Amino acid sequence: MKRAVLFLALVLVVGYLTWIPQVSSQTPLIAKVWTTKTEYAVGELVRIYFTVNKDAYIRLVLIKPGSTPILAEGDVTGGVVYYVEGIAGCPVGWRTVKLYAWSASEGVVNTTSFRVRYAFNVEVSVKVFKNGLAQFNVVYEPQFTSWSTFYEVCYKEYSSQLHDDQIDLISGFTGISKNSITVIEKNYYSGGFYVKAGVDLSLSPYSNLSMAFYKFINPIAGDNEKILNLFQVYVEEGISKVSPAPSSLQTYTVSWSGIDAKDANEFIISSFITVNVAIEGLPASGEVKVVVEDTSGKVAEQYVKSGETTVFKLAGGNTYTVKVPEEVIIGDEYYLNQHNTKTVSTSTSIVFKYIGPFYRFSIDCNYTVEIKVLSLKEKLPMTWWVVPNQNITVKVPEIVDYNNGTRLVFISWIDGYNKTFRWFYVTGPVKTGVKYVKQYYVTINDPVGKQVGITQGEGWYNEGSIATLKVLNDTVYVNSFERYVFNGWSGDVTSDLTEVTVKIDKPITVTVEWKHQYKLIVETDYSKAILTPYS
Repeated sequence: MKRAVLFLALVLVVGYLTWIPQVSSQTPLIAKVWTTKTEYAVGELVRIYFTVNKDAYIRLVLIKPGSTPILAEGDVTGGVVYYVEGIAGCPVGWRTVKLYAWSASEGVVNTTSFRVRYAFNVEVSVKVFKNGLAQFNVVYEPQFTSWSTFYEVCYKEYSSQLHDDQIDLISGFTGISKNSITVIEKNYYSGGFYVKAGVDLSLSPYSNLSMAFYKFINPIAGDNEKILNLFQVYVEEGISKVSPAPSSLQTYTVSWSGIDAKDANEFIISSFITVNVAIEGLPASGEVKVVVEDTSGKVAEQYVKSGETTVFKLAGGNTYTVKVPEEVIIGDEYYLNQHNTKTVSTSTSIVFKYIGPFYRFSIDCNYTVEIKVLSLKEKLPMTWWVVPNQNITVKVPEIVDYNNGTRLVFISWIDGYNKTFRWFYVTGPVKTGVKYVKQYYVTINDPVGKQVGITQGEGWYNEGSIATLKVLNDTVYVNSFERYVFNGWSGDVTSDLTEVTVKIDKPITVTVEWKHQYKLIVETDYSKAILTPYS
């Protein structure tokens, strides 16, 4: 007598699909069990097929983590394909299905297996606060079944493990140990289940709070069990830049959704650092330009008065150079900052302190002249910045000879002081000057006239003055038989007059031309002839 098949799985349904012709009683007993897929998501319908080639008694056993239920047991007809079906539930993992069959003295077993996995749509939202603390809200929704079904086949019994998986996900995003994650709330709603947890991002090896730089690693990128549909971050300090390109970006919130979230390996968010810059050491009216640069160039600038502080809000994750002028001149006062450049990458306060005042000590001159100031060589005109209450000695040359027929001659200081050496006691700005006159030399080449002292006009002349060049006598007698007669000027001046004038605007060289004459006397036995003039 055949016994009816007894199905013992509460969520399973039994049925048969078709008849297969039976074989003779001499044919060996064959049993076969199979499924249409090797992998099912929690909540999916699973149908297990089995058949034997001749009438037999069977037992269908499911081996899964934690239990081994009997799905069906009893007499079956050979050649009929039977099936049992039910909803894949937790725990996830591999299932082995064994079909035992007995007929007369024969007994066989056939095996198949399939895997049950999670399939969630995942949404993660993060709130990052100014103090670096963050709150995560992680939501899992089942993909292939309703929440009510998922609740029955999985969540009701395995909620602790499921929420623990959400904590693991937060740890994966932040790199922070699970022990350092504080669970705020865990529960379910009509569409899925969630956990809210707090973390301190200063513990994250991926983020740098001081640089306002936040990085989250996507631990489920490419995962087909947990699909990240949304990753959203709110930053209380605001958002300056993000990577990769987001689906949505606002002042405080950035979102990656759909494929932008699913395929991203990491999410990088830069907020803002705050750099306070103060100026000290200048008078109240003093103002300097503060310039902030990064590797791409200038990103911000502001004018700041002494005693005031300005605030720069800069994109986090970068290194910046903050600069002020090294030298500040306010009227006749000079202020110095030898540490006028600072490098920052975190929120900080900077104070640029100027030293001074140094007083302007300037000496003007109408020509370039080398002088000595405190035994140091300087050139006029010059400007020094001098510490108050300092003695400054200055020595200027009386004559500056260029050795080319040109020179400068000291006249006086502009205040009338006519000594070349003087000292100054500096209690405030000093502005003075030195007056020189330029002179040119007039050279007269005249060995004849100079020998008897009748040539005049050779010497130094002020630039622009008029020089008078003259020969006092037009005839120079050597003796009663020899003489020189004036024949004119040559060189830079040409004339046949014994006296000429010339404007001096450069060195001048002239030559006096003379005719050399001898007296000729002719005597004969009958007469005496004297030729005059000389020839």
